[in-house]
Amino acid sequence: MNFETVAVERRGNISWIFHNRPQVRNAESWQLLDEMDSALTDAVRDDAIRAIVFAGKGDHFSAGHDLKEAQATRAAFTVEQRYAYEERRYFDYALRIWDCPKPTIASVQGACVAGGFMVANMCDMVVASNDAFFADPVFRVSPRRRSKSWSTPGSWGCAWRVSSC
Repeated sequence: MNFETVAVERRGNISWIFHNRPQVRNAESWQLLDEMDSALTDAVRDDAIRAIVFAGKGDHFSAGHDLKEAQATRAAFTVEQRYAYEERRYFDYALRIWDCPKPTIASVQGACVAGGFMVANMCDMVVASNDAFFADPVFRVSPRRRSKSWSTPGSWGCAWRVSSC
């Protein structure tokens, strides 16, 4: 299947599903999320595929939700419309990764924020480069500390880094 915002590569018996909007740091539009879910479904149905890797083209895994698209297309949504959109694209799609019958791996470089962090968290394993950072700007630790993030400090693994705004 041909996609516009997702790239799929087969490397042996592994399906690589890439966020493919590097010009916007792989921000997750409705189209990207729909295509990613479709690519996941294709990989699960293919008996020759033994594992699935989620990654990002360019410098970043994903800068998160496409806020410009959200403002342009969903600003006037009713509560019910917003709930239906988020239930399908955030909850349902995330659970399909979580419940995937094949091993899932997030290969993360650069930013892995909000929606991108959600995708990575659903995977069975996360492999992060030295420049990877993880953040959920919605999560509030306290009024002064607005985001929770992870960083990879050199070779000794992951550590919490709470950033303040």
